[in-house]
Amino acid sequence: MNKGTVSDYQRWTNYETAETGVRYTDEFGGWIRTSFTSREDNVAITKIAQSSTGAKINMMISIDDISGMYKAHNGMSEVMALRYKKLADPNAEYMAQVAHYPSYPGSELMDGGYAGLTQIIVVNGTKKRVQLTDTNEPMNVGSVQNPAIQVVGADAVYLITQSNRTFDMGEIEAFAGMTQHALIDELFHNTNAVAEKYTDPSGHFDYDAALAPHAAKHASEFNAVRFMLQGDEDFKDADNAALINAQKESDTRINHAFMEQVYNQGRYALICCSGSSAPRLYRMWTGEWNPGWRAIYTLDANVNLQVSPMNTGHFTQA
Repeated sequence: MNKGTVSDYQRWTNYETAETGVRYTDEFGGWIRTSFTSREDNVAITKIAQSSTGAKINMMISIDDISGMYKAHNGMSEVMALRYKKLADPNAEYMAQVAHYPSYPGSELMDGGYAGLTQIIVVNGTKKRVQLTDTNEPMNVGSVQNPAIQVVGADAVYLITQSNRTFDMGEIEAFAGMTQHALIDELFHNTNAVAEKYTDPSGHFDYDAALAPHAAKHASEFNAVRFMLQGDEDFKDADNAALINAQKESDTRINHAFMEQVYNQGRYALICCSGSSAPRLYRMWTGEWNPGWRAIYTLDANVNLQVSPMNTGHFTQA
């Protein structure tokens, strides 16, 4: 439920550390939320800190329905062949979603599925499992259709998330009745290991300690090349909106600060989207159920275009 009025809203991406953040102010003070996906530990970690005025964190952590994803309505027949569950640990340790892929004859994934799990660490507050109003989505076959974790009176909340898939989830006909999921157990084990790894002597999760080894790996690649153009110095510290407007107002030349930002954004995306292979045409941030070109590898000039920056960008390891 929306409450109050939000002002001074800002969001940012640190290209050197691959950490994203958002800050805003409401009637309870100023809030900051930061996240990164660790190249060291293979998890995504989010930090939510208490307000600048000392107001505590009160929040509800839940999972949206798959049918609510952008473009899900364009291929609902395919979506409806999927089965999934939302899970909340009885002790409020985690929220998770586990899904069984549609079972098509001959598919290598006919008995496969995927899961995502978020472990929830609360500092000086309470958390409990609650049940929200059912949404009656047919492909949601969980015994509790819409569970959530309620956090009350916390000084900080840390979310540790990991996802994976399996080829061996069993037959889809048996999925609804399953009470144990090996993939969920695996993800909880992995996120719990990260939580323990970065718990400081006082017993609190140390976000900065978790960020440091990841940032070192990412920065070594991002900072291997630096691109600078003289001129337009007044815009060197401008945000993206100001840079875009400055470029729009220039009919005859490219704003140099704008061009530097374009280069840095492209380099950042290349690092984040590359790994054991070239990035797919739609990269990794689709945010929708039915992305263009089905998010597949497009084996034409696109591959050359995606790989060429590795040569010019001093990515010798790529």
